[in-house]
Amino acid sequence: TPLGLALSPDEKTLFVALADMNAVAVVDVAKASVTGYLPAGWYPTSVVVSPDGRKLFVANAKGVGVRNPNDKPAVVAGED
Repeated sequence: TPLGLALSPDEKTLFVALADMNAVAVVDVAKASVTGYLPAGWYPTSVVVSPDGRKLFVANAKGVGVRNPNDKPAVVAGED
């Protein structure tokens, strides 16, 4: 359930609020592929990137607690 989109200031990364996954997808725009997922609160509906691109703000429709349904740490592909 993708509900909210935000493009990074350099227009290279798209962030997508995935409500039913309780996560935000990180998409490489040039490759048109998902590079990873960020765990978010309960039912994220909107995302906004700060003007300097250093912060991502996530609005949740059903709660404020961080949830990770897979009980695994979030990892962006290519980062260790």
